Amino acid sequence: MHEKPSIEKSWHESILPQVRSMAQPLVMVMPMLYAGMLLGGVSALVGLAVVLLLIAAAFVANVLAGVIALLMLRTK
Repeated sequence: MHEKPSIEKSWHESILPQVRSMAQPLVMVMPMLYAGMLLGGVSALVGLAVVLLLIAAAFVANVLAGVIALLMLRTK
């Protein structure tokens, strides 16, 4: 017999692919963004802070989307 998956297992299985799918664009785009900021005259620390904030915002948005999707799909 198949058991109903728990919320924790569903959470784990839905978040990991999202994190993996986020990694490729971040690895490709963020260094170019950082280099562009440096070439534009922004200090290195400000550029690094902007890149880290964008990465954090992308991660939080992805996790929040996963949580909302799980809550919408949850059956009673």
